[in-house]
Amino acid sequence: MPESFFKKLSLLLVSAFLFPTSLFCATGSADQPEAVFFEKDMAVESTINHPFSDQSFVSVDNAGNIFIADAQDLRVYVYGPSGNFLKNFSRKGNGPGEFQRMMYFTALPDGRSVGYNFNGNDGKLIWFDENHQHEKTTRNDTGRQLLLDRIYISPKGNQMGARYSTFSIGSGAQAAKIAVFDMVFKETKVFHEEEDTGPPLTAIKDWEKNVAQDVKLFYQQKSTVIFDEKGYVFVTDPKSYKVRKWTPDLDKEARVYSRNVKPKRAKEAELQIIAEHEVARLRARLPEVVTRLFPKNLVEKTVNYMETPPVKPSIFGVVVAGNDLLFVIRDIDAESRRNEADVFASDGFYLGRVFLPDYGMMNLDHRTTLSFKNKFAYSLQIDDQDKVALVRYRYRVNKK
Repeated sequence: MPESFFKKLSLLLVSAFLFPTSLFCATGSADQPEAVFFEKDMAVESTINHPFSDQSFVSVDNAGNIFIADAQDLRVYVYGPSGNFLKNFSRKGNGPGEFQRMMYFTALPDGRSVGYNFNGNDGKLIWFDENHQHEKTTRNDTGRQLLLDRIYISPKGNQMGARYSTFSIGSGAQAAKIAVFDMVFKETKVFHEEEDTGPPLTAIKDWEKNVAQDVKLFYQQKSTVIFDEKGYVFVTDPKSYKVRKWTPDLDKEARVYSRNVKPKRAKEAELQIIAEHEVARLRARLPEVVTRLFPKNLVEKTVNYMETPPVKPSIFGVVVAGNDLLFVIRDIDAESRRNEADVFASDGFYLGRVFLPDYGMMNLDHRTTLSFKNKFAYSLQIDDQDKVALVRYRYRVNKK
């Protein structure tokens, strides 16, 4: 081997011995440095006076103001760049600026903000001005009922990516399309179609089948559409581990990010945690008179009914850091509460893996909890004591 190889190896070993924390991150493995280093800069905790849950959307405007929109109590909390509370706005209701079901919310660069509300029949976009007052409401006047999922509004507020479904009457399947819409709900580009499984509930007497169905849906392959600050569009294909980058005019593919990866199978311990999570969700959305019929050992019966843990999707979601990095979320480890992502440079070069604790990239509801703005990373985390906090990190790429 050339002499330069041994020199580099010697320097690496000396550095690892003298400065171990500079090479390895505590959440990674000591034999494989992480692609990106995260250093905690600040944290905003949920409090009694300003409570927000893990069901929140986090976004940041150009001034560094942090918007935490809680889909649980339907309020938006605004914090200054240093983490000081500024105000809250919006609430539950049917009036101007009010939500029935908040399915997405984001701040725009100029301080305005917009959220997607679904009232059980159809959706609408609710806009707020830079003073957080209701500005306008955009309704779906296309004549079609759009059941949107995995919604993402572009940083410029002029496009919306989503996965939407059309129910097939009399069939257990749904047709799902992955598309980009303008801000009046008209399709501008359909990328591909996917299939969903059937309705989540079968019969009341078969509760373990119902929960098992929800667990399978948790691990189902689902595509995502997101945008970067320049307007480029990223579309995932989780079956083949591909992320396609489209030009802002949606005219052609600019790049494809891909890897050959071995599918992971959920661990039995994870299966139990996911089953517990899905049972809790069922209890939240069904009347108490129905949930009283749940058997006490429903989680155990569900795990036994499933027999074999399902295979995890190749891609759970994606996050763009400015215009430089693409994070492809590879895993939600329910046992360790840790997320794993592959990191790519803008030119498609694979940089390596990175980890965050406490569902810091994506939680058990498949809600993306990691975002980037103004050279910071923002991560909504929930610890094993169910304490929720927004953590801001400084981050840098590991230049190997």
